[in-house]
Amino acid sequence: MVKVNTLIFSLVIFVIAACTKKYTPTVEEISGKWASSDGAILILKPNGTFSAEGFPDCIFNLSRDSVTRFGGYGVWDIKNTGSSWNRASWVVELDYKKQTNFKYGAEEHLLISGSGFTENAPPWNNLFIWKVEEGGDRYEFYKK
Repeated sequence: MVKVNTLIFSLVIFVIAACTKKYTPTVEEISGKWASSDGAILILKPNGTFSAEGFPDCIFNLSRDSVTRFGGYGVWDIKNTGSSWNRASWVVELDYKKQTNFKYGAEEHLLISGSGFTENAPPWNNLFIWKVEEGGDRYEFYKK
């Protein structure tokens, strides 16, 4: 009975360790063309620049009544939010240099979501922003 308990305990520790291993997304893994289901496009270039088109104002500015879409270009970087248990502790920071149809802030953060139980391992499947509140619906981009 002691051996069985030891085996179960070891298995539980192994599963917890595997789920909490920290991976760091690389520029190479995140660079490329990303698209949303409604047609928005984000192109992240390996040189740290990006272009965006068709982003819905109602999602990125919480202007729920707006039907305006915007785009632009600028520089991007990968940042760690520092949260160890956060399912998406890495973000792509978009710093706009030029925008179209956009009258608010000039910076956005898209969370990086990967595979595995905690979505913290490569391959990095999507980039997203919460639609209303954290933990709710996501506005997602998928790599093309």
